[in-house]
Amino acid sequence: MKKTLGILLIISAILITFAILYTKYFDTSDKTATNSDSSVLNLQKENFVWGANTSCYQIDGYVEETADKQIEIINDLKINTVRMFLERRISLEPFEVIYDEKANDSFVEKLKENNKDIVMIVDGDIINSATIDGFDQESAGYQMGKYAASRYKGKIKYYQIANEVTGTSIKPSDPSFTGPTFKGDYNVEYSTERYRALLGWLKGMQKGIRESDEQAKIVISGHWHLYFIIDKLIKDGIDPDVIGWAWYSDDGDDITERDLGEGKSFNLAAKLNEFGRDVWIIELNSTKGSYNESKKRNDEEYQSNFLKKMVPNLIETGLIKGILIYTLFDTPSFADGRDESETHWGLVNVSKNKNGSVVFKTKKAFSTFRSLIEKYSN
Repeated sequence: MKKTLGILLIISAILITFAILYTKYFDTSDKTATNSDSSVLNLQKENFVWGANTSCYQIDGYVEETADKQIEIINDLKINTVRMFLERRISLEPFEVIYDEKANDSFVEKLKENNKDIVMIVDGDIINSATIDGFDQESAGYQMGKYAASRYKGKIKYYQIANEVTGTSIKPSDPSFTGPTFKGDYNVEYSTERYRALLGWLKGMQKGIRESDEQAKIVISGHWHLYFIIDKLIKDGIDPDVIGWAWYSDDGDDITERDLGEGKSFNLAAKLNEFGRDVWIIELNSTKGSYNESKKRNDEEYQSNFLKKMVPNLIETGLIKGILIYTLFDTPSFADGRDESETHWGLVNVSKNKNGSVVFKTKKAFSTFRSLIEKYSN
């Protein structure tokens, strides 16, 4: 019995040794897969878009000193991308766009000097009644797209055409509205006229940008669970390189379980990837930033804790190629008279001292987001 057991142990040892040697010297399939996965992961890290939204008008109009301070804070956050509006005023009847070229030009130059990629939002007054009935949206969109991409050719990597296009064409809630409609998923009803106007604007912007800067990429953005309209726009000729999505704490803390109500949910990250474009979370934040609605006060932990949970959730899907915070800086009430609850959206608090100078102070969420960038970039 002991002799048999000894023989079995010897045979087992021989088999184990053979398996180790085979794996080491002959079987390269697992090693190749591991190296391949590692290469893909490293490539994703290198190309991942880490960003935040800001504006050259962020505080009190365009002030050179304030803009320089913004750049300093942007660099400190370690992001590689900044999302900004093409600042302009639109005059209706007759339609005219007046661009703030001094502010736009200066801010773009500062960002490029600091090696930041730029997402520039080009937006018309899409849903104003004056730009729907009897108005050539495609021509107006073309002129805006051509202007931006010609003026900033080689400086702007991404142009976002309009903002949250998913909500623009929803049927107005006004009971007096009687125009034609069509239904999308989840019984959402859309205005036919608004959709036609939206499509015209986007087609025009897309054409103007593509003709003027062939290297530039186009972004369209959406929100909630309204991916139906993205599908329809693509089928009707809009061809974005990136689909951006807004996600706030009201949307939950798991993008793979997007709540639809009544116990129903779906994987939004997977659904958006079906369109075959890169997917970004183009606006991420706790709702109202650091202002906690339930406590009716500023609460930095509330904002920081949301990012601690949500950023890993997005990264670990393997389906999200970019995360941008909305927004980097608070827009204080002294800047535009907004309600207190709407003044805490940023990762950076903005105030004024007794001398009237603008003072910036980073919040806990600023450090949290920077730490997460470092964690997932190394």
